[in-house]
Amino acid sequence: LTVDRHLRVKGVEDVWALGDCALSGCAPTAQAAFQQGTFLGRLFRDTKMDMAALQASEPFKFLNYGGLAYVGSSQGVADLKVRLWDEVDRRADHPAGGDTATIITGPGAFAIWRSLYFSKLLSSKNRFQVLFDWTNRAIFGREISTPFNQQAVADK
Repeated sequence: LTVDRHLRVKGVEDVWALGDCALSGCAPTAQAAFQQGTFLGRLFRDTKMDMAALQASEPFKFLNYGGLAYVGSSQGVADLKVRLWDEVDRRADHPAGGDTATIITGPGAFAIWRSLYFSKLLSSKNRFQVLFDWTNRAIFGREISTPFNQQAVADK
């Protein structure tokens, strides 16, 4: 759905869209959807759905905080739009400020990914289940079930 700068669906009145279904110029990521949801919630609360106030409100602006990816085998990639160490910005080959990013790869990025993932879980039940699953997988490994293995068992 194509949306305007206030996330209203173009060509339709009183309909808004966000996240993956909204063609808003943002990447279809959870980070963008979260910011869009926060924007719309505050917009509806502050304007009390008054159309004049909605028109006069500030448009949505996406703030990119970076990206995280799990790439398997306890490895990850992190592209963080924040400075983690002052020493990085003091190097002559690394300009300070602006759109600079801190890039981390390997187990450190995987640890950041897991920490952020865990912090976004809402209920204690989910946190316990995820922590148990991660611990179980670390101790016993992954359960692997493929059609090939199932066929070999069936032949015996």
